[in-house]
Amino acid sequence: MAHRVKIYNETQGVEEKTIDPLIVRAAEELKYDHSLYFASDPATVVLPLDHLILSRAREKGIRNAVALMAKAADGKIERRKPVEVVAESMGYFRVVDGNSTATIATAAGWIDLPCIVVEEEGSEPLAQSPM
Repeated sequence: MAHRVKIYNETQGVEEKTIDPLIVRAAEELKYDHSLYFASDPATVVLPLDHLILSRAREKGIRNAVALMAKAADGKIERRKPVEVVAESMGYFRVVDGNSTATIATAAGWIDLPCIVVEEEGSEPLAQSPM
C-alpha cells in the first residue's frame, strides 16, 4: 500500500504525493504513542491525519524528522510542540508548522496527530476542496 499525503500548491491546488518507501520503512519503527514525541499543551486537539493538508514537503526535512522523532522517543532530545494548523473549509486543516512530522506520522500508519489550531494572519482559504 502506498502512503500518500495531500499537499497544497498555490498554482495547482491540492495534490497527492507518494511518500518515499525508504522513509515509510524508517517511520514504521516509530511507536504510535503521542506522548513520546509531543510536549503537552492545553490547546492541543487530536486531528485525523486524513484531514491534514501539508503546506510543503521537503525531502531533507522529512528525512530529518524520522531521526528527531526517534531521539525524542528515546529521551535524547525534548519532545516537539504539537503540529500547528489553520482551519480550512470542509473540516480540513492546513499544516503551517510540522509538515515533516505529519508526513512521518502518515508514513508510520498513524491515524491522528496532536495539533494546535492557530489563526494565520492574512491566510486565504484553499482555492479548491481537498479531494
